[in-house]
Amino acid sequence: MRHLDREDFLREIQNRYGEFPAVVCGDSELLDLLLPSLRADIEMLETYRYSPERPLDCPITAYGGILDRTVPQILLRAWRAQTTMPFNTIWSPPATSGCLPSRQTAS
Repeated sequence: MRHLDREDFLREIQNRYGEFPAVVCGDSELLDLLLPSLRADIEMLETYRYSPERPLDCPITAYGGILDRTVPQILLRAWRAQTTMPFNTIWSPPATSGCLPSRQTAS
């Protein structure tokens, strides 16, 4: 996915992860600033391979979306194994605005 052209990349990001806020989609300069970081994030997701190591000696807080389709709650909670210190999860409500029409009307 990281090798897709701009339009296909943006479309695939929104299909997989949900729509961008309208303020982002309506600002080409802002998109130009955000895309390199977003592509780097996707590259990391596509190429990272986990190798087990001893747990960290620091607290971990894992953030997730209540209705996130891409990271089920069980996977977020699995981060508990990565620390010997306290572990916490914080769940956020779903976003409500984006660039694409609602899922029912998107083509």
